Amino acid sequence: MLKTASHLLISTLILTFAVLAQDTEPATDEHVCNDEFAKSLVDQQVAESRSVAETDKRVRVLTKSADFLWKFDQPRAREYFTEAYKVATDRFKEKGFERKEFGGGISTQLPDYRFEVVKAIAKHDAAWARKLSEELLKEYEETAKDRSPLDQGREVDSLMNIALESIQTNPALSWYIYRRLMRSELEHQWFWHLFSIAGKDRAFADQLYSELLVSHANAAPRKVNFLSAYAFGTPRIFGYEGGQYVAFVPEGYTPRRQLQPRFLDLFIRRADAFASDPANFTAAPAPNRMPEAVYIVSAAAEMEPIVMQTFPQFLPRLQAVRAKTSAMLSEQDRKNMSDSEKR
Repeated sequence: MLKTASHLLISTLILTFAVLAQDTEPATDEHVCNDEFAKSLVDQQVAESRSVAETDKRVRVLTKSADFLWKFDQPRAREYFTEAYKVATDRFKEKGFERKEFGGGISTQLPDYRFEVVKAIAKHDAAWARKLSEELLKEYEETAKDRSPLDQGREVDSLMNIALESIQTNPALSWYIYRRLMRSELEHQWFWHLFSIAGKDRAFADQLYSELLVSHANAAPRKVNFLSAYAFGTPRIFGYEGGQYVAFVPEGYTPRRQLQPRFLDLFIRRADAFASDPANFTAAPAPNRMPEAVYIVSAAAEMEPIVMQTFPQFLPRLQAVRAKTSAMLSEQDRKNMSDSEKR
């Protein structure tokens, strides 16, 4: 019964907003009355929503109410956004990251409702959205290493999606989020996300890519390789993990040739630094990872034909670093690479 009531509440709220939003004529006494009636109705709907158990429905009612009220009563709208964020935060404190299991080892991630609220706030108050984003990122940076691999990048994914949606309406907010994320380690999310940005604003994506090359000038070679696909316009990264990371390249996407030598220089430089450190010859790989040399050698092997044809000036350096890192491979590493190539 409660579930049916909550569905009815949300449907009524959405319908009310749609009808009231059509009234855009200059204000008259009648319209003032309509505005007051609208605010009263929204307040009533919010009050009734507090008896709804489902977090997603409560958050949806509160954010839609705040969104609607923003132009009529900003203080009240802020109260509702604040309440929505508290509901979402309380849920996260209780449940953490949630997944829905379907059996047979199949599951899907459930939303982190905190970011649903931040996304709604961002449409009206970028400074507030930045503040909340900063708080969430600090929490992420303090706890990510202790999480399961499935949940290590959840906040990064969510904030990237907010930034992506804001590119055309609030590019300043998008830049803030992306540049804040650059302060964290370079991770695989950028591989997919750069192409998504290019689909909306290619110039924005190219500038962001250039900044990523600079901000992660000291990243590990495997992580630098996450930036390879964008430079060369390929749906996969180079080397051993190419089959694991596959992206959708936007229609009409053409590689920017000026970005390619910048990527090659960074990858070769980082690979050479890795191979030149004696401590790396005996260093154990990270959990669930192959030795770093596997990623370097396999990526360099795929880059070599491109370099020979288009950027021969890099060939001596690439071949030298490939030879140095090959010497770091065990027989088992070579077998794993060979098996990966066959697949």
